[in-house]
Amino acid sequence: MISHSNQKLILKVIDMAQCQRACEHFSKFDSCQSYSAGALVLSQCGQALLGAISFGTACGAEKLFGRHNKINFSVNIANKILNFKVRETSSTYFLHFLHSFITKLLETPSMFEIRNTFFLILNVICVHVTNCQISLCGPMEYQLRDENQVINITSPYYPGFYATGTNCRYRITAPPDHTVILSCRYELFPNICDSESFFISLDGDFQFRDAERYCSSSQMTRMSHFRSMSIAYYSSFAGTMVRGRFLCHAFAQQQQCDCGWSPDLRVTNGQESLKNEFPSIVALRDLYASQRLFCGGSIISHRHIVTAAHCVENRRNLSNIVAYVGYHDLMNDNESLYANQYRIQSIIIHPSYATAATESNSDIALLVTSTAIEWSRGVGPICLPWLQRNELFPYVTVDVIGWGTTSFAGSKSNVLQKVQLMILENHICQQQYNNSIMASQICTFDYRGLGQDSCQYDSGGPLIYRQSYHILLGVVSYGQSCGRRYAVGVNTRITTHLSWLWAYTQDDISLGKASKTTA
Repeated sequence: MISHSNQKLILKVIDMAQCQRACEHFSKFDSCQSYSAGALVLSQCGQALLGAISFGTACGAEKLFGRHNKINFSVNIANKILNFKVRETSSTYFLHFLHSFITKLLETPSMFEIRNTFFLILNVICVHVTNCQISLCGPMEYQLRDENQVINITSPYYPGFYATGTNCRYRITAPPDHTVILSCRYELFPNICDSESFFISLDGDFQFRDAERYCSSSQMTRMSHFRSMSIAYYSSFAGTMVRGRFLCHAFAQQQQCDCGWSPDLRVTNGQESLKNEFPSIVALRDLYASQRLFCGGSIISHRHIVTAAHCVENRRNLSNIVAYVGYHDLMNDNESLYANQYRIQSIIIHPSYATAATESNSDIALLVTSTAIEWSRGVGPICLPWLQRNELFPYVTVDVIGWGTTSFAGSKSNVLQKVQLMILENHICQQQYNNSIMASQICTFDYRGLGQDSCQYDSGGPLIYRQSYHILLGVVSYGQSCGRRYAVGVNTRITTHLSWLWAYTQDDISLGKASKTTA
């Protein structure tokens, strides 16, 4: 009699010669009536369809054998009939279509071959091939072209369920200066927090180090921090009874102009900065010099980095210079999610720059990168003091940061260091430098007497004025013996050079918060 529940038995696959002799299989189990067109499945971690049941001798008798359609031959027939790659489809509507079509075919016995072929197609679709060691699919990338485009992203086999024990990752990228808006519906049946998870990274991280995790049915709308957002599902157990699926819609939205952000609102005797505390900082490196790090710099636009003129005046081989952005530890490329490197296309030195160390007027230069610098939470432009161009900032405290030496003629720091100094009035600073301080310069002072100062290889780095955002007040130029208590350093004043900077960056620079009145 016909069983009302699904039955399973284990058979041995034999070669054609053995099949013809019909003497190698000694099991009393075999396929039987009503098994026709069923699947021959190879189970090794996952399941692979090898054939479809065709006919045999008396079922259940010992030493007897069955004969079945070979899958790699019949799939070709199925593809020709349907003009459709059966192994790549999983849509439920197609299964419903096949079910109704096959039902009609069954009423016509003369169509035996076509009937078996369509049963085979149905089996190819229904028996899912998985592997217990690798994920169902590799990372998938989606690119939004403009704000009018909407991308739909679904789990495999949607509206069916994705295969258990698998995972897939997807990243959506918006055009430059846009963010991704993503709306998703994640469904689990039954709705229990167990083996299934759904992840969203607002930074577009394929390793999902900062990801939000959902382990039960949820509906959410999220905006990426910058251009990219990543999502993933992860099924940790192939034998779970929980089934999952998701449907997402993504579109791009113009990003507001911004600058001076910090995720967390080596300088002599300084302290290690927090990772990505200063997104605008740049390490300038010469790939072929014995001392690879030669100066610091600050990002002010997608294509422009501010540094000291004396850092680059003699470096004419641009192919040797690389700007390292998003780094904290220069010896560890994998430490920061935001780390990247950019080649330099050109160098623009201020025309008033003078080379004498004690007479360096306008010690400032612009580096133009070969490609646009990508914004992230750990990489972005510092604000320029547009509304404070007439201020002198006496006695305000600033952060000086860099990877320079930690003592005079000492070793450089691999990790970014920071120190807090005070802005000194120029007439007081002149007493330390024989009346050589100009209005285009700004002085810093180790006001706590801790021996803190900028040092070798910190040149070109920023003086950062902290408000609710970071403002660039100066560029490190020169000083006395670094590490000396109550030392005074000399820097290039940014407010004096705003017009020159604007001439080269106006089409690319972000006014952002800099256009607001500071507190």
